Amino acid sequence: MPKTNDGVQVRVSVRAGGGPFWQTNATVASVSGGSVIVDGFDRVVTAARSEL
Repeated sequence: MPKTNDGVQVRVSVRAGGGPFWQTNATVASVSGGSVIVDGFDRVVTAARSEL
Protein backbone atom coordinates (compact mmCIF):
# COMPACT_ATOMS: atom_id res chain seq x y z
CA MET A 1 0.00 0.00 0.00
CA PRO A 2 1.25 3.53 -0.75
CA LYS A 3 2.74 5.66 2.04
CA THR A 4 3.35 9.40 2.38
CA ASN A 5 6.04 10.65 -0.05
CA ASP A 6 5.84 7.50 -2.21
CA GLY A 7 5.91 8.10 -5.95
CA VAL A 8 2.91 6.69 -7.82
CA GLN A 9 1.95 6.48 -11.46
CA VAL A 10 -1.57 7.74 -12.07
CA ARG A 11 -3.49 6.65 -15.16
CA VAL A 12 -6.73 8.41 -16.06
CA SER A 13 -9.06 6.88 -18.63
CA VAL A 14 -12.69 7.04 -19.66
CA ARG A 15 -14.62 4.00 -18.45
CA ALA A 16 -17.11 4.00 -21.33
CA GLY A 17 -15.58 3.16 -24.68
CA GLY A 18 -12.05 2.55 -23.40
CA GLY A 19 -10.63 5.41 -25.44
CA PRO A 20 -7.23 7.02 -24.99
CA PHE A 21 -5.78 7.54 -21.53
CA TRP A 22 -3.51 10.04 -19.85
CA GLN A 23 -0.86 9.13 -17.27
CA THR A 24 1.61 10.96 -15.07
CA ASN A 25 3.75 10.49 -12.00
CA ALA A 26 2.68 12.06 -8.70
CA THR A 27 3.58 11.98 -5.02
CA VAL A 28 1.41 10.74 -2.16
CA ALA A 29 0.87 13.77 0.09
CA SER A 30 -0.98 11.93 2.87
CA VAL A 31 -2.76 8.70 3.71
CA SER A 32 -5.83 8.61 5.93
CA GLY A 33 -7.80 5.42 6.46
CA GLY A 34 -8.73 4.13 3.02
CA SER A 35 -8.00 7.39 1.18
CA VAL A 36 -4.84 8.82 -0.34
CA ILE A 37 -4.24 12.49 -1.22
CA VAL A 38 -2.05 12.80 -4.29
CA ASP A 39 0.11 15.88 -4.93
CA GLY A 40 1.44 16.86 -8.34
CA PHE A 41 -1.70 18.10 -10.06
CA ASP A 42 -3.09 21.63 -10.31
CA ARG A 43 -5.59 20.67 -7.58
CA VAL A 44 -5.74 18.13 -4.76
CA VAL A 45 -6.84 14.66 -5.89
CA THR A 46 -8.22 12.07 -3.48
CA ALA A 47 -8.23 8.38 -4.41
CA ALA A 48 -9.04 5.14 -2.65
CA ARG A 49 -5.92 3.23 -1.57
CA SER A 50 -7.15 0.22 -3.51
CA GLU A 51 -7.04 2.22 -6.76
CA LEU A 52 -3.29 2.91 -6.56
